[in-house]
Amino acid sequence: KGGMFLSTLCRPAVIAFFAATFLVQLSHGPYYTFFSVMLEDQGFNRSEIGYMWSLGVVAEVVAFIFMHRMIGRFGVRGVMLFSLLMAVVRWAVIALYPTNIVLLLMSQLLHAFTFGALHSTGVALVHNFFDANTQGRGQALFSSVGFGLGGTLGAVLSGMFWQSHGSMVSFLMASIICAVALILTYTWVYPIDKAGAKN
Repeated sequence: KGGMFLSTLCRPAVIAFFAATFLVQLSHGPYYTFFSVMLEDQGFNRSEIGYMWSLGVVAEVVAFIFMHRMIGRFGVRGVMLFSLLMAVVRWAVIALYPTNIVLLLMSQLLHAFTFGALHSTGVALVHNFFDANTQGRGQALFSSVGFGLGGTLGAVLSGMFWQSHGSMVSFLMASIICAVALILTYTWVYPIDKAGAKN
């Protein structure tokens, strides 16, 4: 089992997938750590900030409800690539238009893709990459690399960038990081069939 798990991890598609997973959560650092602070600095009150966070949660829940249909129609890879593109757009919008409430609300709706869809496609790809005997370790690694390592490092680095360069640079860096994840995914990440070929 251990050898099978390691051989799966050595596949280029799997390596690129975990790298993209790490980068996506890394890019969320400024959002989870400083989004509310940024909004307060721009003059939004606590109620408005709360509404924005709530909108993101609602968008995420809706994404989970319809994700099975989306993946069935566009495929795991198609949904993942589109969601990564939306992440690039979302962080760039927040960086460049921090006072535009309409664009900020639209960016919160994109949480359906930058978290909901990316999490769902990630789980689906782990299920695709790993067999029944290694599923548990694959899912544990998915959570550890993304939410664990990526999320923690993202919070630390965003604090450093925020203090030295401010919100615009921090969110633009997040957008660039997601662009790298998009390129990795487009180039390397494909679902694998039983024989190990690309679907």
